[in-house]
Amino acid sequence: MTLSVTVRILCIALLGIAAWSVFGAATGVAEPWDAGIYWTLAYPAMLLASGLAGAWLRRRAWLAGLVLTLAQLPVMLVQTQAGAMALFALALLAALAVPAMLAAGLGGRLAARDG
Repeated sequence: MTLSVTVRILCIALLGIAAWSVFGAATGVAEPWDAGIYWTLAYPAMLLASGLAGAWLRRRAWLAGLVLTLAQLPVMLVQTQAGAMALFALALLAALAVPAMLAAGLGGRLAARDG
């Protein structure tokens, strides 16, 4: 029995929400990318998670990276009341989503090739 694509995408979104919340709480910052180790630990982990999620999603695997990354925006908006900075945050998340989408696409391609 397989999960529908919609359920898988919702699970991936929940992972993105949880990742932002947990990393923010663990580092004591409202926005995880303000923590020094975000770029050396959290973001590379998100890229790996994107690849794994893409392998799980398979069809339209690139969506896994996009959803995983952009799902962090609502949490950030609730936790920080970003206001005028929300547009900047969205632009930054969109830029961060590109490598995540590539990783997810690669994960999906490798999973499809392996059967």
